[in-house]
Amino acid sequence: MTDQQDQRQSPGRRATDGIAHGWHLDKKVPLSLIFAMLMQGAMVIWAIADIKKDVEILKANQVVLSQQDVRQVSDLRDSMLSVREQFTAINAKLDRLIERNMK
Repeated sequence: MTDQQDQRQSPGRRATDGIAHGWHLDKKVPLSLIFAMLMQGAMVIWAIADIKKDVEILKANQVVLSQQDVRQVSDLRDSMLSVREQFTAINAKLDRLIERNMK
């Protein structure tokens, strides 16, 4: 077969013979599609940045809450010691009262 016969039988083949089979932009691709894809890419980047910001905020809150927990535990221990001292004092007073009533 000659080139002319080959071109008549498969006209699409002639266009791909000299072109590498890679990505290319054709004039048939509408600008709106390109714009939509760029917008989607920008939204994905924005969403990732927003998630990263939220994670940083949560890390900072975790540190603050951890410090607050330590303070609350310390305050609770102090309160428990105070209550224990009061119970000891009440117990001593009850013991004295019982001894006085028994005499």
